[in-house]
Amino acid sequence: MAKFPFKSLRDWVQYLENCGELVRNSEEVDTRGDIAAISREIALSEGPAIIHENIRGYLGWKVFTDGLATRRRLLLALNLPSENATRIACERLEGDPIAPITIEKSDAPCKEVALSEKDIDLRKFPLCFTGE
Repeated sequence: MAKFPFKSLRDWVQYLENCGELVRNSEEVDTRGDIAAISREIALSEGPAIIHENIRGYLGWKVFTDGLATRRRLLLALNLPSENATRIACERLEGDPIAPITIEKSDAPCKEVALSEKDIDLRKFPLCFTGE
């Protein structure tokens, strides 16, 4: 199971799923309001993070929301205990920074899908709207 520090969003999502902090929604949702409304309700009720797997007009795409919407998930993401979290976070920020690491392009998950200039069309991404 993935653990802190998480190397990718995939690791974080898998961790949430293993902890019971993630649900998958296979019902069709629209990017114009549905996802934002569901996300708001989840945040207000301190519900689980969610992966929407059926996005109207975006076949094959998924949308992940609310990964950090609760104090519990924020503490999990930062590997902080529930007691004294603020103090410990401040102490970490005052410490020595972690030096950057260079990795090979082939090892970078964010490089798995690379589009050339002629193939880029931002309208193909499921951009979520909170209102009109």
